[in-house]
Amino acid sequence: MPKKWEAGDATAQKVEFNYTFGGAVTYNVTNMLTLTAGINRGEFDLHFGDGTTRSVEDIIYGAGIIWGNINAPGLYAAANINKNENHDTDNLGRLIKEAVGIETFVSYRFDNDFRPFIAYNLFDAGDDYVIQPNFNADPNDVFKRQFAVIGVHYLLDDNTQLYIEARKDFGDFESANKEQQALMEQSEDDGIAIGFRYIL
Repeated sequence: MPKKWEAGDATAQKVEFNYTFGGAVTYNVTNMLTLTAGINRGEFDLHFGDGTTRSVEDIIYGAGIIWGNINAPGLYAAANINKNENHDTDNLGRLIKEAVGIETFVSYRFDNDFRPFIAYNLFDAGDDYVIQPNFNADPNDVFKRQFAVIGVHYLLDDNTQLYIEARKDFGDFESANKEQQALMEQSEDDGIAIGFRYIL
């Protein structure tokens, strides 16, 4: 991009951040059920190589629901959904105009301190998701990050846990430029993790 910027190409972009602020509310319906909502807003300037400037609003807002306590025996479930604009980037670092995000997590802690769980995440930007003009973005590019994780935690004590987790990717990343598509898909593979976590 530096060469395109120096040449005054309108498709080259630089971002200058200004400010951000946010707020959140939590309502405990019962000792087991909690509702949440939040919003964050910011603003930055997008400078194009031809000297033009565009002010862009960065905003994300969402709501969530929680059942139980993840560290207590029994069922724990949590889910949230958010809508965001100019808040995140794809795997190439390109700013995403609009997207919807969903996160869910369900686990059950048994009396023997084993805690199996399953989680699902979705971040759907659809197509034509990059602010145009952009030197390396086709309006038909598609970016949809989607995966599920299943695993088991064993809680040795309040600060230490052993875990095994498996991730399955269901994402959809498409571009007419297959070399670029491979970059859009980076870090989105299936995988297995085994380890331990210690909290100081």
